[in-house]
Amino acid sequence: MKRHLLIILCFIMLLTPLASGHPASYKETHDEWYSEGYEHGKQSEKYDPVTSFGAVKEQKLDPALDELKAVAKQDEASDLEKAAEDGFYSGYRAGYYREKEAELLEMLEKEAEKDIKVSNFIFGSMKEGPEDVIIDETTELKVPAVEGKKNYFGYTFNYAENNVGDKLVVVINLPGPPKKDLGPGFYPKTNSIISEHKVSYGSGTFANKWYFSKDDLTGKYRLNVYIGGKLVKRLWFNAS
Repeated sequence: MKRHLLIILCFIMLLTPLASGHPASYKETHDEWYSEGYEHGKQSEKYDPVTSFGAVKEQKLDPALDELKAVAKQDEASDLEKAAEDGFYSGYRAGYYREKEAELLEMLEKEAEKDIKVSNFIFGSMKEGPEDVIIDETTELKVPAVEGKKNYFGYTFNYAENNVGDKLVVVINLPGPPKKDLGPGFYPKTNSIISEHKVSYGSGTFANKWYFSKDDLTGKYRLNVYIGGKLVKRLWFNAS
């Protein structure tokens, strides 16, 4: 009986993490540092996650890493640092851009009092280079499998009777969180890329171009184009 009890106690000890004060999983660590990064991001006047993380890492993370390394737990220390850094950077970005995102999305949802005419909207694969030329009108696009290759895509259209505003805003909603940094135009709360452009009042033409490269997300994307806060075009396209 005592032997059976001893075996059970040993089994429980193997399943129970040691009381080290660290989260038991990558996700818990990531979420904890996401909150830390969010608070720092929303208080920062300048976008600088590297400096912010460095200061917090020295105070809150390095002691835990040193403790793990002291007992030869190099892999655990590496996992802990990676989870903390990933979480902090994601949270910092969300915190820093929260006001800008809210301001843009509020503007995009406003009702426009006047109409605007959009015609000859063409979307598809584009040529590389300074000219915005559609070479294949399609909503089925390819993400390159080779490092360094770029597959360009975008759209062109004409507009008339523009009395609503000179600001054109493009919102691309991604199928999920990106695998790489997409720059300050990316808003993690909505998984969207938002860019602003100037257009003329009255009549004119407009074109916009991006590219897919290796490790970009595959799946269904949504494209919304707004002029003066009025939605003038919505389109779904697929990347594979």
